[in-house]
Amino acid sequence: MKLLKKRSINLVLIATLFLSFFLPNFASAYVITGDAANPSLTIYKYEQESGDSQSEGTGQSGQSPVGEPLQGVEFSITKTDAYDPDTDKWTEVVDATPLTATTDETGKIVFNSANGLEMGRYAVKETAGPAHVNLNPDTFYVDIPMTSKDGNTLNYEVVIYPKNETIRGAVELEKLDGDTGLALPGVTFDLYNSNDEKLQEGLTTDSNGFIRVNGLAYGNYYFIEVSAPGDYVLKGDKIPFSITKSGTVATDGTKTGTVETITIENYKAPNIEKTINGSTEKYETNRETEFTYNLKISLPEDIKDYKEFIVTDNLDDRLNYTGQWSVDGVDDSVFTFNQNEQLLTWTVNNFAALDGIKSVTINFTAEIKAGVEVAEIPNDANIDFTNDSGTNGKKTPEPAIVIPTEGSMKIIKQDGKTSTKLAGAEFELRDKDGNVIESGTTDSNGELAWAGLDYGNYQLVETKAPEGYRILKNPIDIKINKENSEITLTVDNYQNGWELPVTGGIGTTLFTIIGLLFMGLAVFLYIRRKKAIV
Repeated sequence: MKLLKKRSINLVLIATLFLSFFLPNFASAYVITGDAANPSLTIYKYEQESGDSQSEGTGQSGQSPVGEPLQGVEFSITKTDAYDPDTDKWTEVVDATPLTATTDETGKIVFNSANGLEMGRYAVKETAGPAHVNLNPDTFYVDIPMTSKDGNTLNYEVVIYPKNETIRGAVELEKLDGDTGLALPGVTFDLYNSNDEKLQEGLTTDSNGFIRVNGLAYGNYYFIEVSAPGDYVLKGDKIPFSITKSGTVATDGTKTGTVETITIENYKAPNIEKTINGSTEKYETNRETEFTYNLKISLPEDIKDYKEFIVTDNLDDRLNYTGQWSVDGVDDSVFTFNQNEQLLTWTVNNFAALDGIKSVTINFTAEIKAGVEVAEIPNDANIDFTNDSGTNGKKTPEPAIVIPTEGSMKIIKQDGKTSTKLAGAEFELRDKDGNVIESGTTDSNGELAWAGLDYGNYQLVETKAPEGYRILKNPIDIKINKENSEITLTVDNYQNGWELPVTGGIGTTLFTIIGLLFMGLAVFLYIRRKKAIV
């Protein structure tokens, strides 16, 4: 097939006609194909991939093009020059009416005298076609009739096989840390087409946060994020894009043609830390003594776009919620509180109010129930959330541990002189406000014991002494704490009356000397005063 630019001349045809005029017998050397009375132009349209080889057209039928027949390509042919074979003259045609036709299922169009084709030169242009191929933007020219390249054939049935290249496009996805704007490597995606068929899986962002895919046919696609590094929340919804034009992208980001670009941000998940009175250490406290749990929540940058955010604390059965809660960092009204027996929940009802806030802390009061045995009581909390793309998540911190405190006291009652153990002594253990906490009587071994005592300050008061013994006049102060939780206290009692030691003993002599000294001093002072008066 010989394609000519506008106003170009088919030199072979002119030379042949010239020789035919001067040498009538030369015309008989031509091989004539087709019907000069009914010339035609047949177009076979084929689709092929970029880079597919193709042979040069001859204008003759029977060629073997590469590709698949392409239906739906519209061609417009416009006569630019008329040719008169009798006079061998070309005449420019101005404002000719184009002839149009569309390829059928075999990729074929036929122009002939039936639809207005005449001998001459035509400008051929693709004016429409299927979206998945690149139309040829160039206009090319065809002569009717056309001579072969070797000049031996004069063809009145011209057949051409123009090709359309299938659109193969490219996409570049960039993944960023939504908090910092820096590249986020290590995020993995799967690629699907519009029929939900997985085309590629395990595509992972490189050190610069990019995924690049080439060779995608015309159509609609989407990415699904399947894993993200560290504490980042997945973008769970489809990430759609379309390939409409051809293009490529190299591994270094160099682009040719049209490349679809997508930028997606990932944000870190919210987090929660549970403490007691602001400390992560195990907390020891008396039963029925109020303390405060703290739920410190780190909020993600995209919290304003979240769909659901619920903070839950399921109190251990050995604990009581004592009815007080508050929020640091934002107004309490941002949360809706609910208590269902031991289950406490705080639900965000105004995400816009959290925009720009880095963290909030929910505080609530609790206590250990009475009678609970000494043991660690762990209690945790969690966050259940749904981000803007519908990804659900859950965060649970290390549990906060509270331990009920407990002390004990053992009283040993004995004779202060002989250490004989005394039964029958009655005692009361009173708190700092004078309330009686425990009471009891020493047994035959002179012992009285109390267990399960809270840490604190107490007074031990003897309310009845053993028979024949004097009662203690003053209470005994006692402090039970972590360092002094098991107390053993020996309490001496003395018998009623005063028994002097045996005569001549060191005790009697001492008292006698002291008595004589006092008597002598009194006599001296009396005589001295009397003389002073005289």
